[in-house]
Amino acid sequence: MAEIKLTLDQDYPIHADIDGTKLEIDGPESMGGKASMPNPTDWFIASVAACKIVYAMGFIKRRGLEVKSIKATADAAKGDGKCDGITVNLEIDGDIPDNVRPALEKFISKCFVGETVKQGCDVSYEVSY
Repeated sequence: MAEIKLTLDQDYPIHADIDGTKLEIDGPESMGGKASMPNPTDWFIASVAACKIVYAMGFIKRRGLEVKSIKATADAAKGDGKCDGITVNLEIDGDIPDNVRPALEKFISKCFVGETVKQGCDVSYEVSY
């Protein structure tokens, strides 16, 4: 797994360093952010969709199949302080034979992020001052 470090210096954005790749995360206005860039919830939902794309492409490449593009849209149902469900729609533009599609779809369904969300994951944290 990647080494992930995040820093918030007095005000948003949060600066994230993921194995040397840097990105910024804002907070929603309700949490004092400016909502000028993706917030943690946006990144969470995007991670689920991106994982589906990665698994689709992994399956496709291992079988030497051709793909022009894979696009995903993701919608989340938000409940009381949590996400109640995420729907990801994939659009694969490529030469995927009909007889291979069920196996591809089964493989996509097993993506790491999606499975973690479905099965749950313990989250612990410590605060130091």
